[in-house]
Amino acid sequence: MAMNPRLALLKTRLQQKLQAQAFFEDKIAPCAELFSVFGKSGVGFQVAAWIGLEEEWQPHLVAKMQELSDGFKMEGNNKSVELLDDLFVQYPSLNALRYVPPIEKMEIETSENPLRKIVEHLQLEDTEVYVYFLRYAPLLQMKLYDIFRIDQDEMFNFWQGDVVIFPKVITWLIAYSLEEEWYAGRSTSK
Repeated sequence: MAMNPRLALLKTRLQQKLQAQAFFEDKIAPCAELFSVFGKSGVGFQVAAWIGLEEEWQPHLVAKMQELSDGFKMEGNNKSVELLDDLFVQYPSLNALRYVPPIEKMEIETSENPLRKIVEHLQLEDTEVYVYFLRYAPLLQMKLYDIFRIDQDEMFNFWQGDVVIFPKVITWLIAYSLEEEWYAGRSTSK
């Protein structure tokens, strides 16, 4: 016996709502605390894309997003998602369990600010960069030097997991591994 079309539609909507709720709880809500740290540091950012977000979940997420103190918006674009895809093609992981790009592992003293040391090593100028926490959905866009103003222990730690920082034209990459290792290098292909 065929299912009533109205009942099938309600079932589909319920499944989408449950999937959206799980996505929100796993991939978006944990970012609220991180974004609060950005705000306290006076660092501006925008969400360039939402990674893994299915279009049919958006209506279910709008209200959930408004519950968050930072008033997240469902903005972003597919170009940024393609850029992230390009990054992982250019810098594929050498480890299946965590992100380890095929670039130099940086040896940094614990007393030093790792990110500042890497930026100096690569001789990078302040520019717009993408910041992506592989555990979460938002692909962020901000100024590179603004990241120095954020408490590094709150941004780069075991709980936040792997993080990549890269420019729009992917000529270099900075990566932080949940093993508290830093990788940095310039592309040899571009």
